[in-house]
Amino acid sequence: LGMKLEGFRPGCAENPVLQRHYAALQALALGEDKPAETVDVLQPDSAAIEEKAPLFHAWKSAIDAASPAPAGSAAAAAAAKKRAWTDRYNGVGAGAAGGEPPFARARREGPVGAPHTIEDMRTLQQNGDIERLTVAALKDWLKAQGVVASGKKADLLARARAIL
Repeated sequence: LGMKLEGFRPGCAENPVLQRHYAALQALALGEDKPAETVDVLQPDSAAIEEKAPLFHAWKSAIDAASPAPAGSAAAAAAAKKRAWTDRYNGVGAGAAGGEPPFARARREGPVGAPHTIEDMRTLQQNGDIERLTVAALKDWLKAQGVVASGKKADLLARARAIL
């Protein structure tokens, strides 16, 4: 997605390099000593920018005043803490307290041990840990129960729950 400007067509601004080339070709074809001067319409109008410089400075001052970040502020402290962790992670600095990044995600527990009996499976079902079983553990348990052990994990879980 690009920026859309009303009344602007990509062909309305001439390429200054091509314009200089065309002027040189014209001078060569007509036997002129020097090609005509070309104006680069893509360059900003420096006179207009200088004229509006006080407005730009006022705008910048207003933005700076609206969002200051003095050295002792909370924003500066948060940035320093993030830099400290990054440095620690790269082996440069001491890092955040506790040795973990400031916004570390909670780690999920790994899969539970494979059940051997129906009672083990019922315990996993009651604790809500049946979802953490691996596909291999589910297939082994279903085969031991004499049930078809093919399909996706959701199918295997449904068969195991049907037995319970």
